[in-house]
Amino acid sequence: MFILNRFTSFIFNLKKYKLFYFEIKYLGGYTEVIKNTQLSRNISPGKRIYIYGFGPYGQEYFIKLFSLYKIIDIFDLNFKYIVGPISNPEIINSNSIDYVIVTVMNENAKNNVVNFLLNKGISLEKIIFVNYL
Repeated sequence: MFILNRFTSFIFNLKKYKLFYFEIKYLGGYTEVIKNTQLSRNISPGKRIYIYGFGPYGQEYFIKLFSLYKIIDIFDLNFKYIVGPISNPEIINSNSIDYVIVTVMNENAKNNVVNFLLNKGISLEKIIFVNYL
């Protein structure tokens, strides 16, 4: 069952993001800077997630999580300036996801993101942070 869920998740992501994953990993300078990071909480495979923040760490986590989870959408305040399927955070829907992974490094910005997500109806239990070691 685990293998089937992982495969289904991969196919879902492949349909939604098409070549975006491959462009970032193989053409975008993938550097594996996330070696010294970890998620604040474990997530079981197959969960539906949003990624909030698509700077270098957001891109790295997109690559890391691509085949494990159903990435429903990626959000960034600078969505207009990022090439790829990045969405405006204003359209976040709390009902369509299991978790939001916040990849923002700056503490003040991270607090702003959390407040924004809470105001959008996403509970604190659904918000997972990337801890930079």
